[in-house]
Amino acid sequence: LFRSVSQSRYGEIVIINGNNSEKSAEKVFETEPYYKVTAWNEASFNARELKNADLLVLNGLSSIASGLSEKIKRYVENGGSVFIMPGLDINLGEYNTLLKQLNLNGYSGAINQGNAVSEIAYKSMFFKGMFEKEKKDLNIPLIKSAYFLKNAAQSNAQVLIKLRNNLPLFVHQKSNGNIFLFNASTEESNGGFLRHALYPSMLLRAAELSLRALPLYYNLGQATTLSLEYEANTDVPVKLTSAQETHIPRQIQNGDILTLQLNSPELVERIKGGIYNVVGNTMLAKIAMNLNREESKLSYLDKEEIMARFNT
Repeated sequence: LFRSVSQSRYGEIVIINGNNSEKSAEKVFETEPYYKVTAWNEASFNARELKNADLLVLNGLSSIASGLSEKIKRYVENGGSVFIMPGLDINLGEYNTLLKQLNLNGYSGAINQGNAVSEIAYKSMFFKGMFEKEKKDLNIPLIKSAYFLKNAAQSNAQVLIKLRNNLPLFVHQKSNGNIFLFNASTEESNGGFLRHALYPSMLLRAAELSLRALPLYYNLGQATTLSLEYEANTDVPVKLTSAQETHIPRQIQNGDILTLQLNSPELVERIKGGIYNVVGNTMLAKIAMNLNREESKLSYLDKEEIMARFNT
């Protein structure tokens, strides 16, 4: 079995801090040496910073300009992930524009009663393995004000944390990338949620689920496409090369994303199983192409038979 080997790198986190937001999000990631963190004030952020980002954190923004909303939409469409934590006093119209572009329902206002955490989706993929045991008595600071997410039950978002008033506090929606939405400000004056261990755990798990990596392997005849971040500077096509052969698959460039078609008849007919370098102007990655094992005759040896083969 061949496995894909992509170039090793840090997980890249980009944080946009609101003018009055707590700077706690960057402190969470800075404790983990695996992550490279870049933090910006909302007035100085440049969208070019999203090019290599695995996760974008919107931390306490009061407003979101239409240009930024459009850039975030394209970033998620291209496989990026975003974690949204609104400010304490937000421009509802601008936030709702962003949420609509991300296929989420908008906010209808703030709720100041019943905002104690009542339920955590312990069995979800997000929280799997995070707790030693499920607790019904949750000692989590009361959130003074939370935003009312309209018709959450009718959306594709999964509710991960629910409040006593039955409103969702934290939801996750998977599209090309991940969208994590925390429906309350994490500012200290709003109840001190960021002092609870759940706060850094949520950010780190979101980052873990947002890491963009190649699949372990592709099966010949079954693989469809391979998408990579690549901004070509020349007309030289991207190639799949091994020690024995070179192939030029069909390819589509959409902004910074290059998509290689792996199931075209001419490629499937010619390519063989093995490890291939993906090469453009530079070395982009390594991928593995496996034979489809459904057409193979698989036989297995027990321990004694294996040792006997080594001794012959």
